[in-house]
Amino acid sequence: MKALNLSKRDQRVLLVGCCAILVIVGAGKGVPTLQAERAALERRVMSAKDELDRARNLLKTANQVGDSLVAYRRAAASLDSMLIVASSAAEAAASLSGIVSEAADSSLVRITATQLRPDSVVNDGFVHVAVRVSATSDIHGLASMFSALEAGGWMIDIREFTILQSDVAANPMKPEQLRTEIVVEALARVDTAARAAADVSGPTPATRGQR
Repeated sequence: MKALNLSKRDQRVLLVGCCAILVIVGAGKGVPTLQAERAALERRVMSAKDELDRARNLLKTANQVGDSLVAYRRAAASLDSMLIVASSAAEAAASLSGIVSEAADSSLVRITATQLRPDSVVNDGFVHVAVRVSATSDIHGLASMFSALEAGGWMIDIREFTILQSDVAANPMKPEQLRTEIVVEALARVDTAARAAADVSGPTPATRGQR
């Protein structure tokens, strides 16, 4: 094999050409690797963004659930504050009787008879109680009594209201006196803690649930 006799200029040209070939071959091998690494990095970035979006959605849902729970607790506390709390259905009926008597007294309605009607069935700590009263008053006193019961903040319902007849013995110079039968019903909560306290200290006036 005959050796090439190259000038220094040709040798430099040959060296540059060989370097260029090596660079091209190396780039041809390195570019696909860089592209693959870039694609893998983009996939990792997209996965991280998806995880971040899911975390944000979970946080938003948790905040909504928390707000709903707070609203539920407030509504439950408001509802509980409207209930008569007693140690038993009989005590709750007695408390309701006191509420009705207080409204009658403030409205100048004269109660002549009272009948307690406690329900014998307590369902999940709640019980319906009722009071039937016979009363005498003019129409204005009765309206005032009903307004007082409604404004008292208790969960109370006027279940029956019957006008029997006018009071024949009433003074004809005064407003007509009406003899009535009224049934008032309420929802009460039977509290075992209140029952234990009542066993120690005796019956207490009507109490509300906690606000």
